[in-house]
Amino acid sequence: MNSFPEILECVPNFSEGRNRSVIDAVTRAAAGPGVRVLQTDSHRDANRTVLTFAGEPAAVCDAAFRITKTASELIDMSRHNGTHARIGAVDVIPLIPVKGLSMNTAVELSRQLADRIGSELKLPVYLYAESASRDERRRLPFLRRGEYEGLPARIASGFLPDRGPAEFNPRFGACAVGARPFMLAFNVNIPGDETLLPRLNVIAERLRSSGDGKTPGLLPAVQAKPWFSSDFGLCQMTANLFDYTRTGMGRFFEAVKNECAREDLTVDGCELVGMAPLKALEETAAFYGYPDAAGAGESAVDFAVRKLNANRCKPFDTKTRIFEFAFERAKNHPNS
Repeated sequence: MNSFPEILECVPNFSEGRNRSVIDAVTRAAAGPGVRVLQTDSHRDANRTVLTFAGEPAAVCDAAFRITKTASELIDMSRHNGTHARIGAVDVIPLIPVKGLSMNTAVELSRQLADRIGSELKLPVYLYAESASRDERRRLPFLRRGEYEGLPARIASGFLPDRGPAEFNPRFGACAVGARPFMLAFNVNIPGDETLLPRLNVIAERLRSSGDGKTPGLLPAVQAKPWFSSDFGLCQMTANLFDYTRTGMGRFFEAVKNECAREDLTVDGCELVGMAPLKALEETAAFYGYPDAAGAGESAVDFAVRKLNANRCKPFDTKTRIFEFAFERAKNHPNS
């Protein structure tokens, strides 16, 4: 990453996980000078794609604008359905300062991007995370309350966008834009069908930071809820881990395993959605006792992947799943 004195990462989530031509078109829109497109991760059930790209800050913001424009032209939210909560065709656009940038600078860049989406594309934008205009808007669950379908009533009752038209856009919906640190989208697999979801909801309430809304849960910096994945034929405890130094993948995985054991349920590996920084895998390895518990010659990354059974749903390719490795690998990409 030495050729880039400043690196900004962008991880937009857009509401299409089934139509390959739309996914490819939105992904192509991100490509350009100063940008390295690192990964797309699509889910049919969620009908959602997580796209990751990074590079020079101004170029990354331009790429985020282009993918929003393309998605707004190709995705009609009035016809969208999926298991993941969402408010728009481009549901969320996080900007993550990776190198040479302060969080304050990333916040300013996110607000400039929101200004541009609102003024040039005439699309409604809510600022969230570190960029939020008010405290209650920091968290995505608040912004997504009622989802796309509930937006007309919420806007009519005063839930106005921070940028763009103060009215419901039936085709696009709205998007959330903001700066934040690295976050891990991490799912723990629990064999079983939809009938398990009520029991898993109780486990989610025990674990997630917000608890049941009255009593806090056991783990800091965690959002979690269960769903059934027909993609993999099992339930998942799906989580956002907002600070892996406080609650990393290993700690969350073992907490879910322990709570499931209390309910006579088992876990069967996990799934990382999108990418993780190298330090998050190294933290997981340390959590499990690396290097003392490792096999002969086993790297910290390989040890962490083995302990989590992270290959259960799909192969965990460290060259594409770990941000630093993927960024270096992408330097020879023709669109870089």
